[in-house]
Amino acid sequence: MNTEENLAAAATAIIGQKVLSGMEREFESWQEDLNGAAAYYPGFLGAEVSPPTALQSDWVVVYRFDSVAHLQAWINSATRQTYLDVGAK
Repeated sequence: MNTEENLAAAATAIIGQKVLSGMEREFESWQEDLNGAAAYYPGFLGAEVSPPTALQSDWVVVYRFDSVAHLQAWINSATRQTYLDVGAK
């Protein structure tokens, strides 16, 4: 598969996260750990985290995987759910 085909098959998820005021550093640390866990999943290409801006009030997390199936496996994983459960507390 050439590079153009790889890019065409890639899948991206964009997730907005509201973070309680004063919890930004804790969120960044938690999100960094979560992204590290995602990196172990098949097809992981990368993750980006962007803090709020004047135009976007949420934190934005972008996950990139090499296929929809691999992205879905991560999104639906028990690993991710465990992190979400901890982050919700």
